Amino acid sequence: MRITLDLCDELNEELDHKITIFSFPMRYIPLSDLKRGYVGKNWNMKYLRALQRMLIPTQGKGVSARSFFYAAFGKDDKEFVKFLAMPEVHLGWRGHFVEKKKGETQLEVEQRRKIWKENQSYIKEWDKLFNSLGDSKEEFISAIGDNNNSYERFHSLSNELHKKLFIHYFTIPGVLKALKDATPEDRDFIFNYIYSEFPIMYKRIIEYVCNMKTTYSVLEGICNVAGEQFFKDVINNVDFEIENMEHIINCLNRIQTKTNMKVFNFDLVKYAALFNSAHLLNDVERKELLKSIREFDERSVKQLLLLKIKSLKSFLDADAQTQVGNSYLSEEIENCLRELNQQLSLFGE
Repeated sequence: MRITLDLCDELNEELDHKITIFSFPMRYIPLSDLKRGYVGKNWNMKYLRALQRMLIPTQGKGVSARSFFYAAFGKDDKEFVKFLAMPEVHLGWRGHFVEKKKGETQLEVEQRRKIWKENQSYIKEWDKLFNSLGDSKEEFISAIGDNNNSYERFHSLSNELHKKLFIHYFTIPGVLKALKDATPEDRDFIFNYIYSEFPIMYKRIIEYVCNMKTTYSVLEGICNVAGEQFFKDVINNVDFEIENMEHIINCLNRIQTKTNMKVFNFDLVKYAALFNSAHLLNDVERKELLKSIREFDERSVKQLLLLKIKSLKSFLDADAQTQVGNSYLSEEIENCLRELNQQLSLFGE
């Protein structure tokens, strides 16, 4: 690709009109390799996959613009090899920030800029660690060469720098799985890195959990190592009005049970959402309720909601009268409110 790029520049200097030349890189496979799994002696599966990722923006073609070529493939052979070793997702994060896309609002631009800056922090952190490898670089390349980014591979590493670098090759679900499967020593190591040394990664894990549509069991490892702080970080960052809020609350309740923790009765969040959707809370009450939830102050949450039980009953009864089978609905409302009242009861606390 570099030869093609140089040839294109040379011809454009000689000719009186501009031409464009591009190459189409293809993976070499000997005719004798019937399984089509050949990997050359200077390559590995990680490198091959990385090159495929680099070619995605050009739909598999080489490029004729020198600036784009340098950005995508590196300024020299050393930078090219370093890009090949970079985690696949990091490769897609490279490049400058596009100031504004068609149809975007200013808020959308700022949100995208914030994510872009975080992505650049990921790249800088990986770059710093990778450049620190020194004589152990080949050993690390060997560890990632088969593209096996599992916890088992992480556990096999003995060099702490290698371990920190390897964490960047986990996806967010991969980090959660590694924390779940890890030995206590490895779990502490991973968590210390993502929480203390590179907290942007922990922040993204919390954001992932706040929008999760997966099973609660993946949270076991991070709950065991982070404890109550994890639950607080989720509650302080979650949008209580998102569509899958009930699923998140159920996950938090179930993982408490599985890890033998008692941090908060997260069902209270669902009850609070019910009262709020019925427009029974004014702005002051809503803020106070949210504050109490985020402080895990169960007693204050229950006290406020108990004051609104009668109003909730009136709201539900009025709605039931407009429905078919209103007598049955009224009976069900009575049963549900009786159970809710028991859940909110302060007796025995």
